[in-house]
This record gives sequence, C-alpha cells and structure tokens, in this order.
Amino acid sequence: FMKQFPADVPQQEKEAAWNKHLSQKVQGFKNHAQKAAEQAGIVQQKDGTSYANKEAFASQLSQQLQNNPNINAMGVSSVSGIQKAVNGVKTHSLANG
Repeated sequence: FMKQFPADVPQQEKEAAWNKHLSQKVQGFKNHAQKAAEQAGIVQQKDGTSYANKEAFASQLSQQLQNNPNINAMGVSSVSGIQKAVNGVKTHSLANG
C-alpha cells in the first residue's frame, strides 16, 4: 500500500492514508459480519444478549467475503478458515431450564 506513494510524500500523510484505508476495510468487514449474523438467524435471549449459530454465521460470512475480495484483506475466504476463527470466539453458554 505504501509503495503507491511518491518518495516525497511525508510519512505522516502516508500513515493517515493507511489509517483511513484500514478504517474502510474494517467498516466493510463489520457490515458483512452484521449481514451474515442476520442471515444466520439471530436468537434474542431474555437477558437482551443476541446469539447466532456459529456454523451458519461462519458459512454466511465466508460466502460474503468470497463475493467481496476487496473487503477480504486477510485472504480468509475458505469456510474452514472462517469456521476456525469463529470457533475461537468466546461465547456465552446457553443453559436449558
């Protein structure tokens, strides 16, 4: 990314452009994650916390990232890669009763 700037561009300007670029990527990823969660089927619990099925969420997010390579900056495009990342997320356990 930084190589696209001429050598005479100040470092501070390069860093500002990089931070803006990252912010756009993060916002795009958040938008896709939100959409994937909605498509996976959010379950609203009594305590006000929202839960989603991890496997369905991983599948939906993977599909969206594969369709939007500009957002997929990390190259995580396989269902197994997304599933591994999603499984690493700490979640609340749902108790029966």
